[in-house]
Amino acid sequence: MKSTRRVIHSSLVPETVQLLGVDCDVFDLMQESVIAFDANGRISFWNAASERIYGWQRADTVGRLFQEVLGDQPWQVDDTSGNASDNGACSKEIHRRTLCGREVVIQANLAIQSKSAGRAQRIIEIGLDVTVQRQAELEARVAQRQYRNVFQAVAASAWEIDFTAVRVLVLGWLKSIDEDPRQWLKARPALVRELIRATIVTDVNDRGIQLFRASNREQLLGSIDRYWPEASTDDFCEWIASALAGETFFSRETRQRRHDGVEFDALFTASFAPGATEDDRLVVTIVDYSDIKRGQAAVRESEAFYTDMFHGAAFSAWHLDATETQAIYSGLRARGVTDFRAYVAENPELVFQIMEAIKVVDVNETSVRLFGAISRGQMIGQSVTPYWLPDRLETFIGSLDASFRGCPTFESLGRMRTLAGNEIDVLFTRSASSTLRNAGQLLLAIVDMTDKVNAQNALAEMQATFAHAARVSSLGELTASIAHEINQPLAAIAANGEAASRWLAHPVPDLGRLRGLSEDIIADARRASDVVGHIRSMASPQVGQYRPVSLNSLVGDALTLLSSQLNKVGVQATCDFQPDLPNVLGDPVQLQQVIVNLILNAIQAMEATPCRRLSLNTVLQGDHVSLTVIDTGLGIRTENLGKLFGSFFTTKTDGMGIGLAICRTIVEAHGGTIVAVNCAPRGASFTVRLPAQ
Repeated sequence: MKSTRRVIHSSLVPETVQLLGVDCDVFDLMQESVIAFDANGRISFWNAASERIYGWQRADTVGRLFQEVLGDQPWQVDDTSGNASDNGACSKEIHRRTLCGREVVIQANLAIQSKSAGRAQRIIEIGLDVTVQRQAELEARVAQRQYRNVFQAVAASAWEIDFTAVRVLVLGWLKSIDEDPRQWLKARPALVRELIRATIVTDVNDRGIQLFRASNREQLLGSIDRYWPEASTDDFCEWIASALAGETFFSRETRQRRHDGVEFDALFTASFAPGATEDDRLVVTIVDYSDIKRGQAAVRESEAFYTDMFHGAAFSAWHLDATETQAIYSGLRARGVTDFRAYVAENPELVFQIMEAIKVVDVNETSVRLFGAISRGQMIGQSVTPYWLPDRLETFIGSLDASFRGCPTFESLGRMRTLAGNEIDVLFTRSASSTLRNAGQLLLAIVDMTDKVNAQNALAEMQATFAHAARVSSLGELTASIAHEINQPLAAIAANGEAASRWLAHPVPDLGRLRGLSEDIIADARRASDVVGHIRSMASPQVGQYRPVSLNSLVGDALTLLSSQLNKVGVQATCDFQPDLPNVLGDPVQLQQVIVNLILNAIQAMEATPCRRLSLNTVLQGDHVSLTVIDTGLGIRTENLGKLFGSFFTTKTDGMGIGLAICRTIVEAHGGTIVAVNCAPRGASFTVRLPAQ
């Protein structure tokens, strides 16, 4: 610890020397501790203040060594150094521990009572407890350091302003007037400019140097006059009025001038620094507001664009408030629900509860017209329930499921209803960005698809009609095969019937033989019935429901139906079917129409060639089942490959050009594809791929 020599500023020490051992009561009245000890450090006196400061009682200290009680060495007096002499004194600050272990800071003064043979007889320490004072000083330094750290680290241009001269001037002017100081100052811009010149910058942080484009801090210190344009005089006046009114915070958009003279838009904020109101020290922050103002202008422009787009859109635009659904979804998640669709399938009433909770915030005029409302006001503020059909909620449930899973968008074809109860087909799109979703808001875009759906239905009906016509046309080409397929079982039935008649003419008919003939007749009759039923299904304009069917079986049935046609033109047909081929989901009549059409086309393509071989192969490729029909005909012209499946395209003189087009329509309706390529050295290959079950 550093010692400093000083003179005790009272007559206490001489009095101590004179009075010690005579009357000790005077020392117990002192606030300072008084401890007397000899040159060996043995304590001879301990006053009441010492008891209070150190916690040791007088009886426990007198006669004991200084070090035993206070833990530190007693003062060392060098009689030759001049640090202490007769009735002289020195001072130092000491950190000690009390009886209970608490640290105290003592400002101690030392006095020497007398010497004997060049040696001090009695040493007196007078100590003042400055613990609280030193702690307060430390806290003040920490606070100042923290303030400086914040001042430098703040993400804005920070300035420390000395407001003292301004206050003196203003109070001097205003003490003799009765009107509002703000109005009085605004009417006198020259005086306000004088106040601006009297406002002094005492410090600025690094961001301030950057913002005002100065080379160093010193360039910005001094009067703020150069940074306040004339156009900002009223803003300064407002700041002065705020400070005079005792307000602790002031903020205003204004104009400032940089060190290089360039002006910019600024957000000016001022506040009194903690503990600095007495000396009129202000902390000011200045933020370049130019980018912010440009951003605000862009936001306003964007909002105007959104409003124009929303209300001017040709589609039906909706803004919905789904805030109440957030609590419903949270409750479901808390109960462990992860599959929303499965849950509402068991609890359908929840769908209608959510429907009632979703309210219309805004709609455009297209929505008013599409849903038959009188005005936007008739729709705004109401739930969305009137616009959904209770038995057609697939799209609405899909939208709720997307919201439950946090998907930003959802799109689906669905059916809604107008306020008059008319059903309309729509393309429904729901959008909810993370910002909208957190606010419980939704945006909808609804496009009227009624005309398109009607057109698609008409197209599907026309395609079904063409497909039926193609099937009937195919039956005409298969007359010989059909007759053969029917004649064979009928001839067998007739032969077996005649044989049965002969056996019945015997005196004792052979019942076993008759039973066998009857079973053959029944089997042939069923065979003929199946052929007729198959022909009837191909001739019927109606199509059956989709069901699992075996592609191998469909190909086999088609070959059976066309066997006479194949034999007639000498086509050798071979099959390579993958065993255990998965089923496909489809309409067997439509799929067989595709297969029959491809085989007939192959037969016709080989009429002009001497080698007539037909190969039919099935195979599982990934998650699709494939059928490939390969012929040895003349192949397809390269320029015709891209047009082969187009409507009314044909290379036949008597063809309509709808066969392959209908094949493609049927295959694509089943989720599959059909392609054609030429084979080497001759022929063509048609491959149909359908999703496997």
